[in-house]
Amino acid sequence: MTRGRRRGVRDRERGVSAVEFAILTPSLLILIFLLIQAGLYYHAVNVTQAVAQTTARVIRTYPGTPGEPCLPSNPACTTVPTGPSLEPRANRVAVQTWQDLDANKTSARPTATVLVDVGAYNQLTVTIRSHAVNLLPGLFPTLPVTARASGPIEIFKPQGTN
Repeated sequence: MTRGRRRGVRDRERGVSAVEFAILTPSLLILIFLLIQAGLYYHAVNVTQAVAQTTARVIRTYPGTPGEPCLPSNPACTTVPTGPSLEPRANRVAVQTWQDLDANKTSARPTATVLVDVGAYNQLTVTIRSHAVNLLPGLFPTLPVTARASGPIEIFKPQGTN
């Protein structure tokens, strides 16, 4: 009689592990995808911040390369540029830096916005906007990434000019 009871208990539990596996596997897969998504987002944030810093560093040296003096024959060198005049160059630098840094394309093509504050310090602020690759589009519609970098505009002039 005890053997029959044991067999009945085993028969009732037949297939339980398959049901448990079917219930737990989707939640485990979603957790794994969320961890991978967090890593991709973190990488996209780092790439976007590096793009912003590089773009700001390059754009701040207006109108030429570092060390190239602003000659009196070029009067455009003596005025502080406006944000819209710097945006095409900023976008070129941002896209080139993004292509160099993000070979796996974990973030979308960035767009640059340049704001110039013509005050005592001629401060330039570069804002880079992008979005991270999305593994779970139903859960996260978009994952926007924004980074800012700023610094004073450097206008190189010959010695003795002001």
